[in-house]
Amino acid sequence: KNRPYVDVDDLLKQIDQATYDKISRFAYLVDYTNDRTNINTATEEQLKKVGFTEQQVTGLKNWRKFTDWSKVPIDVSKFDDKITLYTNINNCTVNELKTLTDLMTNQLAQTIVDYRTDQPFGSLEEVKEFLKSKEASNVASAISKYIVLR
Repeated sequence: KNRPYVDVDDLLKQIDQATYDKISRFAYLVDYTNDRTNINTATEEQLKKVGFTEQQVTGLKNWRKFTDWSKVPIDVSKFDDKITLYTNINNCTVNELKTLTDLMTNQLAQTIVDYRTDQPFGSLEEVKEFLKSKEASNVASAISKYIVLR
């Protein structure tokens, strides 16, 4: 099935132990239980809440659309556990979704989380179709370059 795996046991439902043993050094699990703020889309207030200074916020806002950590103009290493460049729509929180665009309502963010809990998104096109079905095509356009599917 085209979806992210929740944990090793989930993955082992799809492959045998011998195969897992061969690939395990290349696989990793990321703990997304803490909200992460997407620095490409966060508001000034959200960046300050993470802990950025006024000067850092100004620097980040002037250089939006980061695609690589090496392009970020300031040292953000102390915020590693609080920020991201892309938001994984298949395991982010409602609050993380809300940082992507002002068009994202609480209700729409919760609808996305509820949907993907049962049926994780397999492609960007599927995300767009889902949002279109919720009459939120404008949201799809606003978030598509800031999300990933894992």
